[in-house]
Amino acid sequence: MLLASLAALGQFAASVFSPSMPAAARALDVMTPKVQAALVVYYAAFAFGQLAYGAVSDRWGRRPVLMAGLTLFMLGTLGCTVAQSLPSLICARSMQGLGAAAGVVVSRAVTRDSFEGPALVRVMAAVTMAFALVPGLTPLVGGLAQALAGWRACFWLTLALGAVVIVAAALRLPETRPRAETSRRSAVSTAYLQIASDRIFLGNALTAGGLFAGLSAYFVASPTIFIDHLAVPPFEYGFYPPLSAAGFLLGAGVVRRHAIRYDRGRIPESGFLIMLLGAGTMLVLPLLGVLHKHAFNAAMACFATGLGMVLPVVAAAALQRFPANAGAAASLQGFVQMTGGALGGGAVSLLQVSRPVLTLPAVMIAAWAFAGCSYFLTSRLEIT
Repeated sequence: MLLASLAALGQFAASVFSPSMPAAARALDVMTPKVQAALVVYYAAFAFGQLAYGAVSDRWGRRPVLMAGLTLFMLGTLGCTVAQSLPSLICARSMQGLGAAAGVVVSRAVTRDSFEGPALVRVMAAVTMAFALVPGLTPLVGGLAQALAGWRACFWLTLALGAVVIVAAALRLPETRPRAETSRRSAVSTAYLQIASDRIFLGNALTAGGLFAGLSAYFVASPTIFIDHLAVPPFEYGFYPPLSAAGFLLGAGVVRRHAIRYDRGRIPESGFLIMLLGAGTMLVLPLLGVLHKHAFNAAMACFATGLGMVLPVVAAAALQRFPANAGAAASLQGFVQMTGGALGGGAVSLLQVSRPVLTLPAVMIAAWAFAGCSYFLTSRLEIT
């Protein structure tokens, strides 16, 4: 539960703000796409922060790096609660994202420190489920918080949750870095170069990045589609992302249940087909004049189900390559994944003004194609 909470804290902070973006735009007297930049900047800071934490945690330990990052996260969250302008909100969100990166890197590194083989795949599926499930559930919480106390309430809620997680980590998280790493003095840059030069690791990481680009595009674009164009109240909108989260939970559950019974390829390949069905439906229906919230939700749930069948497998495959540098591998994988998220969200933010509905499925299909190419090329390398 602690590892899942550490992995999910940053995602909670990212998505709990989604239902409040239109209200924040009105309060700060800017257009909604400009407030979307606060989420894109958060993802970018989240990505670059992971580069700093992983190799440092290999050298100095998991606990001190985690506590430093969580402290920065709390300061950034506090800044969000008092921001009076869009630039100050974006600055605070970037600090929040930098700090949150420590949680996901350390949770993955601790997982890699503690498990091997099929057990690693199963546990990584659980951690990845938390990482990707939380964004689907928190908009409901965010919508309720806004309805009760305004758009800043989501940040106060995040501050309270962060306090609980940091206290739990301080009391319960053991130091899991292998003892052999205590005397290790290899340079951070050397560790990253070694990992990045591994084509199988890089291929799996790029696959995860492409997948996360599609998922992040949904969380950036869907508030505008539902709230601004379909006139869905923010609180009602909060009920819709959990449908996608349920789909991801179903897909990741298949991975956990059948990680030993089936070979690595069968489940992810099926997942890619299911994702294409969901994203393709989301694109075709508006072209046919069908724009309904429930049709949109069903298509996204389909996409998320396939995503849950692929993401845990490629994440575990990437980390399996470097047991001695689990922190650096986790951070580099997370950097690539969150960079994909920032690019997917950024593309939607730039293009959605002119094509408010079609931009999202177009970006999702592009992300799916990139991830699929990376996955199948990497699979061929593993076979040879």
